[in-house]
Amino acid sequence: MTQPTTREVSGTVLAALADAIRAAAAFDKNDQVAPAVVLWPDEERGWIDLLPKLREVMPELLTLGVFDAATKTGPSIWVKTMLGRGEDGAALHPLASWPKGATPVLYMPGISRQHIRAIEECPRDLKPLCELQFRGAMWTQVSGKDWTPRAFLQSSDGGLGLNLAGDSATLGAMRQSLEKLADVPLVQLQGRPLDAGDFHELLAPDPSRTVLEWLSDAAAFRVRAGAGWAAFRTVCKDKFGFDPEKMDATKAGQLLAERQGPWSGVWSRFEESPTLYPGVRDVLRRSKPAGGDSLFGSGLSVYPQDNEAGEGELRTELLGVGKLSEAAARAKVLELEPRHAPRRSLVWAKLGEAPLATALWHLSEMARLAAVGLGGADRDHAAALYAESGWRVDDAAIQALASAKSAADLTAVGAAVRAVYGPWLEKAAENFQKLVAAKPLPSAGERRAPDDDAGTCIVFADGLRMDLGQRLAAELAKRGLTVSVTWQWSTVPTVTATAKPAASPMVSKLSTSTRSDDFVPQLTDGLKNLTSERFRSALRELDVDVLGAGEHGKQGESRAWVEVGTIDHRGHGEGVRLASMLGDEVRLVADRVADLVAAGWTTVRVVTDHGWLLLPGGLPKVTLPKYLVETNWRRCASVKENASPECQQHGWHWNPTISIALAPGISCFREGAEYAHGGLSVQEMVTPVVTVTTGGNGPAAQSKASVASIVWNQLTGRVQVAGAGGAAVDLRTEAADPKTTLLDSEKPRPIDANGQAKIYARDEAEGLAAEVVVLDADGNVIARRRTRVGME
Repeated sequence: MTQPTTREVSGTVLAALADAIRAAAAFDKNDQVAPAVVLWPDEERGWIDLLPKLREVMPELLTLGVFDAATKTGPSIWVKTMLGRGEDGAALHPLASWPKGATPVLYMPGISRQHIRAIEECPRDLKPLCELQFRGAMWTQVSGKDWTPRAFLQSSDGGLGLNLAGDSATLGAMRQSLEKLADVPLVQLQGRPLDAGDFHELLAPDPSRTVLEWLSDAAAFRVRAGAGWAAFRTVCKDKFGFDPEKMDATKAGQLLAERQGPWSGVWSRFEESPTLYPGVRDVLRRSKPAGGDSLFGSGLSVYPQDNEAGEGELRTELLGVGKLSEAAARAKVLELEPRHAPRRSLVWAKLGEAPLATALWHLSEMARLAAVGLGGADRDHAAALYAESGWRVDDAAIQALASAKSAADLTAVGAAVRAVYGPWLEKAAENFQKLVAAKPLPSAGERRAPDDDAGTCIVFADGLRMDLGQRLAAELAKRGLTVSVTWQWSTVPTVTATAKPAASPMVSKLSTSTRSDDFVPQLTDGLKNLTSERFRSALRELDVDVLGAGEHGKQGESRAWVEVGTIDHRGHGEGVRLASMLGDEVRLVADRVADLVAAGWTTVRVVTDHGWLLLPGGLPKVTLPKYLVETNWRRCASVKENASPECQQHGWHWNPTISIALAPGISCFREGAEYAHGGLSVQEMVTPVVTVTTGGNGPAAQSKASVASIVWNQLTGRVQVAGAGGAAVDLRTEAADPKTTLLDSEKPRPIDANGQAKIYARDEAEGLAAEVVVLDADGNVIARRRTRVGME
C-alpha cells in the first residue's frame, strides 16, 4: 500500500493535512485488501497541538496513550478492540463511531516507526501493535522518516511544497503558531518565501493588514474570519474608529484615502504591497466624494480615477508637444514635469499605472540636456564629447520611450521625443559629417589591431550603442565588478558586415585592396568573402577560442570570443518598440559577462560593431538614384565607378578606393525606417569598449573574506563572515554605493571576534533585493552576497 508522491491541495493547511493522512490508506482493489489502520508515528510529538482540531474533522482519529474516551485515546489493547470488526464488518466497540468506509488512523506520540518494526526489541506495552504494520499502512515520508510539521510544510513529495526559510527562528515561530497556521488558506502561503515574520503575524495579527484584507473583499473576509469576526470589529472600533458591521466599505475607503491618524499606517501598508489587496482599488474608486479634490487641487489625490485623469491629460499635452517648434517643445516638456511629478510617488506608479508620469521625467532630462548642442572642434573632439556626456540625451530618449506601456502612450511619448530629440540629433549628425569631411576616419590600414593577452575573453554584442554600453557598465558595477568604459571608432559604413571583423582579433587576416559585395571584406588567403564559418575559422587559427552559449573556455590559457544579444536584430524588426526591450538585452550581456568572470577570466572586454539611430515616426527620407550605386542600404550605398551622387562620400574601411555614399544628417535612403545605421553620426560611429578586470592588487583580490551565511528574523539579520580582512558589514541596493544603504543606522555594523555581525534593516526595506557587503578597515568592498531583506 503506497501513498501518493504529489497531490493537488486546496482549502486550509488542516484540511490538506487530513487529506494527506487519509491518502496513506490508498490501495489497489485488484490485488490488495483495505488496510486495517493508518499508523501515524510521531516520536518528536510535533503534532500534539493540532490534535483537538484534527479530531473535529477526523472522527476516525485514535490516539495512543492514557485512556480518555472523550478524545478516543487509550493503550495498545484498547486500540486493538477499537479496530475489531464483526463478521458483518460492524464495529465491536461503541466508541468506534466513524463513517462507514473510513480507515481508522492511530496517532502515536513519542513513538517512531523503528519502535514497532523489530518485534523482539519492541517495548512490551507496544507489542500488541506490531502486527498492525503488516495489516495496516504507515503515514511516513517516502524516506521512512516521521512526518514532522516542518517536513510536511516544505516537502513537495507528499507534503505541501511551501517555501520555508531554514533558520531556527522560522522553525520556532512555525511550531508556536501551528494551531493558528492550521486555519490559514493554502493560497495565502503558496508561491512566496515564508519566514519567522509570517508565522509571528499569525500569533499577533497586523491590524493594518487585516483592515486591508477586509476592504479588498469584505464578504469573503467575513466568511473566513468566522468566530474571529467579533475580535476584528473590536480592533476596528478601538484603533480605527469604525465598525465594519455598520459602516459601508466605501466610507472606510474614504478614511483610507484621507490617510489621517492610524489610517496613515494602513495606507503605508497598502503602498508596500498593493498587489496583495486587489479589491482596494475598486473601493477607493467608489469612495471618492462628489466634488472632492482633483489631482491638482489642494492636495495630491490618491483616488485611482484622478491618476487616470492625470495620465489622460498628460497624453493630450504630449501629443500637442509634437506639433511645436524645437524650442517651444522643450519649454512645454519642462513646464509639464513639476505638474505631474508628484504622481510618481503614488502607489499607482508602483503598480505601473502612471507610465506617462514616469516617461515625463526622462523627457524632461532629454529636454534639459538637448538644449545644448553637441559640438567639437574636430571629429576626435566631437567623439570624446559624445562618449563623455552626449550619450545621455540618447539614453533619456530611449528611457522615455521604454516607459510607455500602450500603443497610445507610445504615440504620445514618441511625438514629444521626435519634437525635442529629432532636431538635436539632426544638428549633431550634420556637425559630425562636416568634421569627418575635413578629416576622414581611419581605414583598416591605419587602425591598430586589438592586442589582448591570454586570459582575455572578448564579448561581442551587436548594436551595443554608447548609451547601452554605459548602462551595461552601471549594471556590472552594481554586481561588484571593476569596470571601465572607453571608446573606439566603428567603420565606414557602420554595418555589421564591415564593422564586426574590425572589432575582432582577426584584422590581420583580411585584405585591404579588394572589392566585395554588400560591404563584406575578403580574406587575404584565397580572396574569399568572409562568411560566418570563415570568420570563426580565422579566429581559431589565431588561437582564439570561439565559445558557444554557456561555454567558458580555457581561462588564463588563451583568448576567447563570445557573441551575445540581439539588439540590432530586434531594432530592424521592431523599430521604436526596441526601446522597451533594451533593459533585458543589457541584463543578458551583463549575465554573460558575470558568468565568464565567475568562471575565472581575468579580463572580459565587451565590444560592438556599430551604433544606430532611432526616431519615432521614421527618419526623414532622401532619394538616391539607383543607377549611381551598386548596393543601397538604409543609410549607405556602394557607389559605382565614375558615378557622382549628390551626397557625402567616404572611402570603404577595408579598401578606401571604393567610395561609399552616406545619407545626409539623420536621413535614410528608404521610407519609414525608425531604426537605421550605416551612416555618419556619433551615435553610429563612436562605440563603447566595456572592460571588466579581476585579480590584480585591489582590496577584493587580496582579501579572503566571504559572506558565509545570512539569517533573517523579520528585519534583523545575522551575518556570518568567513576569512580575514573584514571590519564591518553593510546592506545596500548597489554594492559599490554606500549611499544606497538600507540599514536603520545608515552606518555599517562591526564584525565581532567570531566573524559575526548583526544588521537592522529599515522598515521599508522588507522584501527588497539587496547586497550584504563586507568592508575592510578603509571601507572598500571585499566580499558581497545577494539577499532578500527579511526573507532568507
